[in-house]
Parts: sequence; C-alpha cells; structure tokens
Amino acid sequence: MTKTHSASNNQTPSIWQKLLKSPKAMVGIILSVIVLIIFIYSVVVVIIRHNKVAVTVTVAPYSAKLTLNGTNIRNNHKIYLERGHYHLVAENEHFKTAEADITISDNQHYIAAMLEPTDEEGQKYKDNHARQFMNAEGALGLALNAEGKDYQEKYPIVKYLPINNRFYSISYQSSESGAPIINIKTDPSYLDVAVAKLKTLKSVSIPDYDIRFNMTNPFTVSTLSSSDIETLAKTGVSANDYSFYSGQYITDEYYLAVYTRLDPESLMQNARYLALFRKSGEDWKIVADPQPIFTKYNLPEIDIDIINSANSYAGQ
Repeated sequence: MTKTHSASNNQTPSIWQKLLKSPKAMVGIILSVIVLIIFIYSVVVVIIRHNKVAVTVTVAPYSAKLTLNGTNIRNNHKIYLERGHYHLVAENEHFKTAEADITISDNQHYIAAMLEPTDEEGQKYKDNHARQFMNAEGALGLALNAEGKDYQEKYPIVKYLPINNRFYSISYQSSESGAPIINIKTDPSYLDVAVAKLKTLKSVSIPDYDIRFNMTNPFTVSTLSSSDIETLAKTGVSANDYSFYSGQYITDEYYLAVYTRLDPESLMQNARYLALFRKSGEDWKIVADPQPIFTKYNLPEIDIDIINSANSYAGQ
C-alpha cells in the first residue's frame, strides 16, 4: 500500500515561522522597530519644538501648581514656548498665590518665582526645602538679567543711563506703557551740553524718546499770530540773554526758528533752542515753544518727518 502525506505536511513554513526559529533575525527586527520608533519620535519632537524657545521653569515650592495662559505647565522642568506674552499663575496650599505677566524671547527664557508662606505650615515647608528656594532665587536673578537685556535692546538709551556729573544729570523712569521717560536735570547754562551728550550715544535715535527737562522755561511766548512769519519769529518769542538766530521753512506749512543764548558760563556758548510755527489760513502761529530738541513725545501732533527735519537743520 502506498503511503500518503497530509496536505499540511507539505506546506512551506511562512516567513514569520522562519524568523521565529531564528533568534538573530528576531533581534534585528526588534532593533529596527525601536530605531524606527525613536526616529519618528525625534521627528515629532523637532516639529513640535520648531521655532520655539526652551524655557526653564523654576518656582518654589516645586509642588506649586502652575498655569500659563490658563494651561497647566510642569514645575522644575524645561518646556518649549513660542515667543510672546504670557500670564503666569502659581499657587500652593499654605503659600500666597502669585500672578505675573511675562515675556518669552531669545534673551528671556526663564519662568521663575518664589511663593511667600501664609502660615506656619508654609514657613516650615520653606525651611525644610531651602534648596528649592535657593534654586528659584538664582533662576529669578537670571530672569531679571534677561529682562534687562530685552529692555535695553528695545530702548538702547537706557544702557547708557544714568549719567551724573557736576553740570547735569540724565536718568530715566518707566512710563505706564513701559517706554522710558528721559529726565534731564540741569540749569539753562549747561542744558546744551546735556543735549550734546545725548547726541553722542551710539544707536540712539533721540526723537524716539520722551525727553523731559527739569528747568524753568526762560521764554515768554506770545499768542499773537501774524502773516509775516519772520517778524513773528523775531518778536513773538522773547527771553533775557536769548536772541533770534535763524529761520527756515521746513515745508510750505511749517517754519522753524532757532534761538541762541550767549552765556559766558555755558560750556557751549551757542546753545540752540527750537521753536516751530505752522501756517493756519493766512496767518502763522507757534505750535512748539522753544525747547532744546523736538521729539515725537513732546510734539505728538507733528509728523515725525517734520521733527527730524527741524532737528537736522538745527544740528540737534
């Protein structure tokens, strides 16, 4: 009798059956899958972090709950954020809740804060976890330095201030908008020197700042108007020791008058003060009292091109 074999005995082993019988092949497959997963993960991470800033978050205590624009973030960790403005809320039981508006930039890549205890339990935690607060204090210092760098890049003049000497002082304070207000304190004899100093500051556009002079205005300005601008400029503005120096049409509508003070005590005896007149109908009227320099802050209604032209003509 002829023996026969079942059909199953004639089946060729599948590729998976062969691989299962080959440990080396299985290891190769597993390694390939792991490499593929790592590659995919790396690509996803790169895409997610593209054009974002690596931000170090350090808030003491580390157990504090942190939200940034309403979204929870991890404390004592590095996160990735787009450049821009954020609102931080940090809260923890037995500590005072803190809120702050922060800006993330290439310079500013720290979120740091130290919560203040509100009871004995919070103080005890702070004493027992002093290193957390030391780390947060260090990170807060870095954040403040970065904030200063951002401010100096936006307003270059502040990196030169304050300036103090026997003749004048130049300092600044932040306004409600954040822009610096430049304060010059001196007497009229040395005001020209202070303005000249401002003009030497590298990368500083003087008309871009709100400059305020802490001195008595020596001029008496007439409210009269006249169709004769040269006569108005010479007689409509008067002051002791000051005299009309020159005038120039900035445009058909604007006329610049320059006044000088001859003072033997001044370090620069040709100190110049600028006044601006504008034509209204057939008459001219003064729109800017005599002052050492024009800026867009003290003349907000005047076009910046007119301001720059006036300063340039007067050598300011």
